[in-house]
Amino acid sequence: MGTTLLIGSCEPFSGKSAVVLGLVRKLLALKQEIRFGKPLATSFELDLHAVTPSPLLIDDDVRFVGETLGLEESQLIPSLQLTSESNALKRLLEGEIQSEMNFEDLQKTLANNKSLTVLEAAGSLHEGRLFGLSLSQLARGLEAHVLLVHLWQDSRSVDSLLMAKEELGERLLGIVLNSVNPDEIRFLENTIVPALDDIGLKVFGVMPR
Repeated sequence: MGTTLLIGSCEPFSGKSAVVLGLVRKLLALKQEIRFGKPLATSFELDLHAVTPSPLLIDDDVRFVGETLGLEESQLIPSLQLTSESNALKRLLEGEIQSEMNFEDLQKTLANNKSLTVLEAAGSLHEGRLFGLSLSQLARGLEAHVLLVHLWQDSRSVDSLLMAKEELGERLLGIVLNSVNPDEIRFLENTIVPALDDIGLKVFGVMPR
């Protein structure tokens, strides 16, 4: 099985998709073979104009990244579930909330694959747990490493990063601090980044607003 990298966040709207787009673009420029997907789809619309509609559940964001970067259909990994009110209600009524999703199908998809697989997790640290597809469940089930995209506010926002570190353990590679006030970037790089590194939170980048 090739290497799998999970892009996650502690809170919704932290900028994961933008980081994914930039990261995958960079890797493609370095001639790295890439596959991309979202195990838990959050947006999905059927292409009613397609001659042969695809039976695969490909998240709209995944299709957007694929089209933007010129990825082949075979490089887009189908989602395992679509998060929706009806699907959540069905799973709740079935009493499956304590069990994790069977990763066998996705593991087979990733098996014998020497390329790098980039997967975008759900919006927050715990979103998708009802489906067995939360960030930590995916990291364990797929033996994947995690890069967190974190919407930086001030030092108080480190609380959620510490919670993520405790939950993910050695699976956490590090973090990207996103949406930073440009006037504060130098302070973060000189002061906050070393402090985070000292408590085991490696920072791979500081992204301005």
